[in-house]
Amino acid sequence: MRVFALAISVIVILFYPDKLYAQKMPFQIGFEFQLNNTSCPWAESNYNFQKKRIITVKWKKNEIFHIELDGPEIELITVPFPYTEREKLKNCIFAIQEVIKLLEKGIIIKFEASEEGGVGEFFAETEKDPNMTFNDLVTELSKTLKEDFLVEGGGEVWEKVKDFEITSKDKWGEISPQPQVTIQHPLEYTIELCKYLSSTDLEINKVLNDSSELTVAEEVLPIKIPDKYSMRNLTRRKLAGLMFLQAHTISEMTKSVFNQGRILTDVELLSKTCNQARSNSQLDVKRMISFMSRRPFSKMLLEVNANVDYSKAFEAAINGAFIWKKINPKGNFYRSEYAEEHYDSSTGRRLDFTELLNEDWDKDFLNDKRVEIEELLKKGIVSTAMVRHLQTSATRLWPAPPHIKHSSSHAESYKGTSYYNSVISSVKNPGYLRFFVCKKDRSAGQNLWIGFKEWGYDLLSPPYLLEYDDSMGRLKIQHNPTYGEAIVEFRDIERAVYVHTSNPDKYNAAGFLLARANTLSRDALFLFDFLCKLFDNQNR
Repeated sequence: MRVFALAISVIVILFYPDKLYAQKMPFQIGFEFQLNNTSCPWAESNYNFQKKRIITVKWKKNEIFHIELDGPEIELITVPFPYTEREKLKNCIFAIQEVIKLLEKGIIIKFEASEEGGVGEFFAETEKDPNMTFNDLVTELSKTLKEDFLVEGGGEVWEKVKDFEITSKDKWGEISPQPQVTIQHPLEYTIELCKYLSSTDLEINKVLNDSSELTVAEEVLPIKIPDKYSMRNLTRRKLAGLMFLQAHTISEMTKSVFNQGRILTDVELLSKTCNQARSNSQLDVKRMISFMSRRPFSKMLLEVNANVDYSKAFEAAINGAFIWKKINPKGNFYRSEYAEEHYDSSTGRRLDFTELLNEDWDKDFLNDKRVEIEELLKKGIVSTAMVRHLQTSATRLWPAPPHIKHSSSHAESYKGTSYYNSVISSVKNPGYLRFFVCKKDRSAGQNLWIGFKEWGYDLLSPPYLLEYDDSMGRLKIQHNPTYGEAIVEFRDIERAVYVHTSNPDKYNAAGFLLARANTLSRDALFLFDFLCKLFDNQNR
């Protein structure tokens, strides 16, 4: 009997390596809810009030989420919940629902029909108390929640903001939580996870192969990987997940260069950035990407410990991918348009970068777009299209500065395809210099300077020109290896493929996790349970 059992074990190891996994795959899930229609205009012009903890909510003495500001809007950010902590997540979402209800009651202007009913007079504002403050929110939420909960105001900006009012952007609207979900998991499950939890780009899919069934995974990384780099063991499967994440990032960034199949000029790209800045839209790379890695690709490759030529493996993996044929990232990726916004660290106000107009610009570009360039620089905004037309000693090497080990004289040839190659090779060989806008000491008479800094990670973690603290490729908390190498943020979870193709009558047509406060718990727990079942080998 023992010999028979041993023989079966050998067969499982050789031919069914998935069966070696535990019953449930370890994962952690965290949520972010940006509350549309909440407004703290006093924070919009002062970056020092943003991304700072204001209120912390605990359950059974453990933090479950905190409240901060993202621009002028309130954002609720949960802690990560391991797959064993369903009850803790349930209580967290319950408390978040109560926050939304209190804010709606405290800040949204209520209306009632007027007797006249005339055009422009159909709604009349009712009497209401002054808008809620953060101090009020702590008091009211403490009264609403059960004994196991604790609500605390605190943090470095609490004393400055606690008595400021929270107002409504739109008196007609209600608070709608804009969700993002972050999931830590082993890399070998990344492709499958993204296929379920991402939206498919049906328009592009139809252009490519006239099929609405094409998944986001197949779009950037063919399911059939060449034999030389096949996923016959755990390391190969992890490597495929890593390559898929990077391929998706590159393809999404490259798409920004196109408009209805036409490649945009740098003049058009800059106009696009300027329009986005005027509407207070996000300007960095994250706005382009439906899901992104929160950890550096180079760091994950080290943990995978794959003894492979990564550049060759990557090229073999994307060979034949639909989107690669359509948008040609090798030739177009370097023109991806995004921008960084710069703030004074002491005042929190936007920096004025108009002194960059004194640099040596491409004359045709500057003459054509001077008004928009000056408008952006006055707001401390520098975009990649702008840098491509600056003629400083550093920017002449844009978009690919040299590797630390290389002579800078070699960098002149790093354009287009060579830049793409540098991005890929930096995963296995980090150490390229990165472009930054350096804010020097004004009191010492030093001006702005665009130049190089050493960087220990790959060139997409984060991409060029973005500051060190950008969340792309960066995790603020300590990485816990227990739950896997990958930490992926799903930025369009409301359009998740699985949710919109399964039980459509059960979920709000507006989108997953997008409906009113009383449906958040249902959707969040559905996603948690789905992940538990997805990673249960009995259901694979």
